[in-house]
Amino acid sequence: MAQITLHRVGELLRIVFELLWDKPDGLPAKDIFALIPELTQLTEYELGFSSLSNTPRYGRIIRLATVHLRRVDWLVKNNKRRWYITEDGRQARKKFTNAEKIRGHIDIVAHVDPIGAKGPRILVQVKHKGQVITAEGLKTFLSALGQNDFGLLVSTGGFTGDAKEELRTGAFQKVTALDLETFFNLWMSHYDKLSQGCSKLNSFKANIFSILLRIVKPVPCFNS
Repeated sequence: MAQITLHRVGELLRIVFELLWDKPDGLPAKDIFALIPELTQLTEYELGFSSLSNTPRYGRIIRLATVHLRRVDWLVKNNKRRWYITEDGRQARKKFTNAEKIRGHIDIVAHVDPIGAKGPRILVQVKHKGQVITAEGLKTFLSALGQNDFGLLVSTGGFTGDAKEELRTGAFQKVTALDLETFFNLWMSHYDKLSQGCSKLNSFKANIFSILLRIVKPVPCFNS
């Protein structure tokens, strides 16, 4: 997908949402893909075929891009291959008018229940390029949380003074925010509690699993 930009993926996702918006029963995936060429000018690359599939690339791009939306329960793909938008997805679409932001807003979705069938979810966003999180950034993250969700926001660049003030208010009681120093200290304090299986994960994944202990207990990755 080297010839596909994040902005272009966002455009394709926006079209998918528009197609499904007034379809409470959804649409078959094949119908969505058939309508896409009528609603946007596809490039030669998007219309071409990859060695991995006998369908045009734009279909594969959309399928891969919607995996994330499915994980955060904004889009459902049922066993009859019909796609439809959930109520959370509709609310997200209203909040994030740019579909590119919808796709890139959540990095990890974790469940207390090992199979994700019940219990709260933990939505994680990681800012690791040194940017400082502002109060507006916090509010944007909070808006992505559903009623039963908890949020974990990790920023290696830290948080502005206004953002820290916001975090002290009741509106953010479901959000745990970690700067680099806090993240490191928390990781070190829980390092010995990692199970053998979890310790074999790469360091980034192991770190994320360890700090989830701050939000909801127990986390299966830890020994009792």
